[in-house]
Amino acid sequence: MIGNQLAKFLITGLISTFLNFSSYYLILLLEINYLIAATIGYFIGVIVGFILNNFWSFKKHSISKRTINNKIVRYLLVYIFSLISGLILLEILVGYLSFYEVSAYVIMIAITTATNYIGLKFLVFNK
Repeated sequence: MIGNQLAKFLITGLISTFLNFSSYYLILLLEINYLIAATIGYFIGVIVGFILNNFWSFKKHSISKRTINNKIVRYLLVYIFSLISGLILLEILVGYLSFYEVSAYVIMIAITTATNYIGLKFLVFNK
């Protein structure tokens, strides 16, 4: 079960990331500021990720407004925690330990992917 669930989580992440970057690129083509484009792209990825994780990866079909609102808040908290901890880790690896930026980013993504999975499984989509 966990292997299948993890595979679905990773596929969801790939889809969300693709939509994030695609949205970012298309918005840039409209000559909109890159920070605005990045913010919009990120939220598109987060929204799609929430929907796919809720109804596919973790198979939660409850749709009451209260349940969805609680899940959205917890989902955002997991991703905010992940973003902040990932940036701190990146700064430590690059700024203090002199890792190459790309290598450090790959390490950061691997760790935040794991923490996202654990956070979503136990804090957001738990049974």
